[in-house]
Amino acid sequence: MPDPALFSAIASVPAGAWAVGVSGGADSVALLALLRTRSDLHLHVVHLDHQTRGEESAADAQFVRELAHAWGIESTIAVRSEIEAGMANLPVNPSARFRAARMALFRRVVAVQRAAGVILAHHADDQTETILHRLLRGSGPMGLVAMERETDLGGLCILRPLLTVPRIEIRKHLAEIGQTWREDASNSSDKYLRNRLRQMLSEAPDLTAGVLKLGNACRTLRDWARANAPALPEAFRAAQLAGAPPQLAAEAARKWLTARGVPPGEISPDVTDRLLTMATDAASPARAHFPGRVLVRRQRGVISCGLPFVPGNSKIAIPMDRSHLLTEQRLPESMNLDAMSVADAVALMNAQDSVAVAAVATQQEPIARAIELVALALRGGGRLIYFGAGTSGRLGVLDAAECPPTFRTDPDLVQGVIAGGESAMFRAKEGAEDKAEDGASAADAKAVGLKDVVMGIAAGGTTPFVHGALRRARERGAKTIFLSCVQPVPDEPTVDVVIRPLTGPEVITGSTRLKAGTATKLVLNTISTLAMVRLGKVYGNLMVDLRATNSKLQDRARRIVQTVTGQSPERCEQLLAAADGHVKLAIVMHARGVDATAARDLLLAAGESLREAMGPGAR
Repeated sequence: MPDPALFSAIASVPAGAWAVGVSGGADSVALLALLRTRSDLHLHVVHLDHQTRGEESAADAQFVRELAHAWGIESTIAVRSEIEAGMANLPVNPSARFRAARMALFRRVVAVQRAAGVILAHHADDQTETILHRLLRGSGPMGLVAMERETDLGGLCILRPLLTVPRIEIRKHLAEIGQTWREDASNSSDKYLRNRLRQMLSEAPDLTAGVLKLGNACRTLRDWARANAPALPEAFRAAQLAGAPPQLAAEAARKWLTARGVPPGEISPDVTDRLLTMATDAASPARAHFPGRVLVRRQRGVISCGLPFVPGNSKIAIPMDRSHLLTEQRLPESMNLDAMSVADAVALMNAQDSVAVAAVATQQEPIARAIELVALALRGGGRLIYFGAGTSGRLGVLDAAECPPTFRTDPDLVQGVIAGGESAMFRAKEGAEDKAEDGASAADAKAVGLKDVVMGIAAGGTTPFVHGALRRARERGAKTIFLSCVQPVPDEPTVDVVIRPLTGPEVITGSTRLKAGTATKLVLNTISTLAMVRLGKVYGNLMVDLRATNSKLQDRARRIVQTVTGQSPERCEQLLAAADGHVKLAIVMHARGVDATAARDLLLAAGESLREAMGPGAR
């Protein structure tokens, strides 16, 4: 009989859509076999051919492809060179580079498939081997932390349900169901330390329990450090770290580096040690580069972060590395865009546009909360103010500009602020977004206050202008919403509602006016429209509060009155004339048989709801 712990572990996986990392080895094949017994899971197999073992690697990929097909599971099989082609600043270390490529593939698949995250097959023996491997390489307590069942890597959920299950039980299950797998020939070589550790543990299985206890104790220590480590300011005196207990100092260093843009997955104990050395040893270099091209300086005992400079040209600054963001990665389907026929390119873009719609569909709950916040604020005399830069800013200004003619709102009720000012609507001023203090100043200029809702729009997630505006708005007491099309970024502002449609890589790499822009427009449409519906600006699906400022809108106004009242076109024109063109007023005048003044009083008493103002029997 199979170990009940296997099925108990699989039963703990939340229902829904999940990507599953499958290498073709015994552990991942067993994981997939177990997961497919769950009817409430929608699985998608992911495999990266690392291209390190020639034909063997290709055979692994083919095995996984055929296995997924045989079991009726969709799959994404990619090669490392293709994934790395869409990445910048790859780590030099091969293992780190392979991990980065694998994570990039996972992020892409999770975004496209709208999955909850990735399930991996790490088990109890993996835990033990990893801890021993790190111990023998000289890691301190923070480096010996056991893997966790669920980990968030910059917005990517990694789930490891088999962490408490030993390897022997996994292999036993495969034997019982008669399932084959691929064996990596390098696993039998004693050249590698991990293989030697695996052999040692197979001969002394009693070691496993003690090693796992060590890993769990180190995790407890790490959690304590995370809860108690001081938060370092952007520029801090080296002495602040020099006198702290080692674990607290290391955790404070990790937090500070993350906030400065160092990718969390690349902050190893060696990386934090480098920062600690700068803080404790005056003889160490006063300038050091960290992962993500982050430059750290020590000057007169103060450590700060600045942009690194291109050697030989001190005037050229290299910006923060954003290559890990979904919107900055390359879309495999469009890598030959310039060689496609026009018909194929149109079909590709149309297919990718549907991804934006699907991404927005995953955000219905936070969008609904945003609508409630906005409606409450507007009803209470507050405003909705969008802050953005580039395409994001223009879309906010556009949405705000459409509210007065569509819903007869005061132009101040919904406003759009774009980095660089009004002229940036017509001529790009992309550099205007780079200062958080400009966003804060813009929020001050708008006199943002307790009654208002401020919505920051940043498709790529990192726009300093937007971050600055949101932080200042929160300081001034406003409710805040953040709309972003990427996974969480370091030092992201704290807000009341986050809306995050993950649209993935663009047809033209980094051009967020495409899918991300489409998703942004859809979200803004939904929020402003349904907030106005909540305020009584719509009757049924008719814009009964429109401002008829041209011939087209005057015709629409007359037809709306005619639709609701059933009166002749001539009579509807008379009602509108008596109501000074106000559609709701004209309808109430007819429904209640009153003049414009009385109709206005009825609407005010009904809170601007036409349905209530019309009285009993309103359709």
